[in-house]
Amino acid sequence: MAHHLSAGRILRRDWMAAGLLLVAAVLWAVMAGIALFPSGDGGDDGLLLAIFGALAVGATLVCGGIALRRIRTIRRVFARGAVVQGRVARAEENAENIRSVAVAYRYDGREYEVRSVTELARERGRLLEGQAIDVVVDPDDPSRAFVVAVYVDGA
Repeated sequence: MAHHLSAGRILRRDWMAAGLLLVAAVLWAVMAGIALFPSGDGGDDGLLLAIFGALAVGATLVCGGIALRRIRTIRRVFARGAVVQGRVARAEENAENIRSVAVAYRYDGREYEVRSVTELARERGRLLEGQAIDVVVDPDDPSRAFVVAVYVDGA
């Protein structure tokens, strides 16, 4: 079952990749705010602009690189990975009511467990403890797997 996920779909459903890009975007927004709305009190806006400019460039390179690598990994696993049935071992919500699950699955005779934020799968039904679900497993690193229902509509 090969799925060809777009980068946009992954960013809408993968909190880690989206969060990394958000860090860079916030720094660019702060830099733009400093440039567009100078303090007017004779302060050194140029120094702040330089600092936030350097931070924005650095965050774009580091966070953008990590996010890009994650997107490429998810796309590769969904395109070439093996779909196996797993079972929701634990379903939890954090203090911000963001749901996540721990999914136990078996691949190539070994047991694995992976955690996944499932908040965006809420409209497709909550994943409950004990529920059987599909996970796509990275054959190069079987400890890496993704919950199909989070990324694929109708799964």
